[in-house]
Amino acid sequence: MFRDLSTSTKLLLLCGLFILSLAVTTYSLVTEKQIAIQFARKELIGSQYIAALRPTYEVVLAQQGERGTVALIRTDELIRVLTSGRAGSAVGLETAELEQALVKALRDLPLTMAESANGNDPVQNVLAKARSLIVRAADDSNLTLDPDIDSYYLQTIVTTKLPAWLAQLARMQALFSRSVPSGTSVEEHRVRFQVLEGVLQSLLDDTAEDLKAAFRGNNGDSVKKATEGALYTAIAASRSYLDDLKAGMNDSPADPASDLLDQSFARATSSATAAWTAVQGELDRILRQRIDGLLARLRGGVGATGVLAALSLLVAYLTLRYIVTPLRRLEAVATNVRETKDYRLRVNYDGKDEIGQVAVAFNDMLSELSATREREKAEQTELARTSKLMTIGAMTASIAHEVNQPLAAVVTNSNAALRWLANQEPNLDEARAALKRIIDNGHRASKVIGSIRAMFKKDLAERTRFNVNDLTREVLILAQDSLQAHQVTLRTELREGVPEVLADRVQLQQVLLNLIINGAEAMAGVTDRERLLQVSSAVHDADGVVITVTDSGTGIDPKDINQIFEPFYTTKASGMGMGLAICKSIVESHGGRLWVTPANPCGTAFHVAMPGYMVGEG
Repeated sequence: MFRDLSTSTKLLLLCGLFILSLAVTTYSLVTEKQIAIQFARKELIGSQYIAALRPTYEVVLAQQGERGTVALIRTDELIRVLTSGRAGSAVGLETAELEQALVKALRDLPLTMAESANGNDPVQNVLAKARSLIVRAADDSNLTLDPDIDSYYLQTIVTTKLPAWLAQLARMQALFSRSVPSGTSVEEHRVRFQVLEGVLQSLLDDTAEDLKAAFRGNNGDSVKKATEGALYTAIAASRSYLDDLKAGMNDSPADPASDLLDQSFARATSSATAAWTAVQGELDRILRQRIDGLLARLRGGVGATGVLAALSLLVAYLTLRYIVTPLRRLEAVATNVRETKDYRLRVNYDGKDEIGQVAVAFNDMLSELSATREREKAEQTELARTSKLMTIGAMTASIAHEVNQPLAAVVTNSNAALRWLANQEPNLDEARAALKRIIDNGHRASKVIGSIRAMFKKDLAERTRFNVNDLTREVLILAQDSLQAHQVTLRTELREGVPEVLADRVQLQQVLLNLIINGAEAMAGVTDRERLLQVSSAVHDADGVVITVTDSGTGIDPKDINQIFEPFYTTKASGMGMGLAICKSIVESHGGRLWVTPANPCGTAFHVAMPGYMVGEG
């Protein structure tokens, strides 16, 4: 099925399939990149949201120190941030419930600080809710699902290590900011310190290891440059704070030097939040860089696909122009040659490719065929002319040879009759006898002419039975070149069911061919109307058939219409005047009739009537 389609249809299908594959590929590329971009953007939203929660730790840890007034002001600001449009729900995070819990804890914080002396710890309550909110934001924003080494360890530090680190510092500060509870021994107080110290040391070591792991990513150098100093400074400050706590524990476990510890605690928390800021900023930079890279690759992929599609369309256009169009042109010429047999047609294509070579070969073949056809026509014309000349020569020689004696006898008897009549006494008997001999010689000459005519006629035994419509179609095929040469339009009206005839097929074929060619030549000078030749057949006289050949030429002069069937009479400059005479002779030898009438509105109609074949004839 595909093989039978036209070349242009095949090309259209192939281009359509290719464009469809490009569209599917582009859709897959865009979808994949969009998913990655949305993933990274959501991570960035989560990171920025967590950055907005970082002041919670600064405010709460300041509340534990000597900066209460400032802390109260920043607490109000933080509450406004959490209750404003920048809250998690506004950026697509399901954090509303945890935000409300954190806001409530922050609002209650100034009122409950006094209760911490009674064993309650409002700071740890706020930090626990803030940490829960950070974990929820990290989960909802896909930060915890990030598989990229460049950002995985940084987000772990931001969402897990640093909040726990600061919370642990707050616990240790709370442990030493109150006097030893009643009923608790110094040794128990020391053990609790050692437990908290171990947890904090572990957090510091894990954070340092995670940072080293982050250095192994593609952005390791920039990560190291942006975060290493701040994070290691924070680790050193926290360890210095632990050392101060140990020293205070050794000097006076029940009442360490609170001023020195507050200052050391402030340094540790401020350096930790500074490290948080540095790591957070680098994480945001990497996420933005990733988004920009994904967008650039998306644009590049779409652009490359577009260029490929444009090149494909260009190739399709060039293929259509330089392959399909020449092939169509070649096919059109070949079809026209097959239908019209006009070997003068040529393929107008001068390309140097394979199609151009085929076109050149095809044109050369047409030139050879045209030259061969012209030679055949010239040979046929010359053969026909030679045959006519030979026939006329034979007829002339026969007439001259056979009629010479009767004519000589006529002359002799005429002279004798004149002499007999010239006597003083005319001898009428002798003159009468001479005139009788003249009559006999005239009949003899007529018989000689009849015998010569019989020489050029077919014998009745060679006649066959056939349908004149089939014969007419054969003749039209023979006359096709002549009709085309004279630019004649042919119209046939061959009635089915006409009687068959018994005749010499070749002779009757020559009659119709002569009439058709005469009709075509008669329209050679017509330029103001269509050159129409109509050939029809019909029933004639109940059991006969008539064939009519009608042209749209200038017609025959009425004064010549009774002479055109006479031998050697012609209206053509190159005519011999024998064609119609022979045609009439052949038709009449078959018992038929040939006559001519003017056509309406112009032209001439020749009618050939033949008797129908009767059962029992032949």
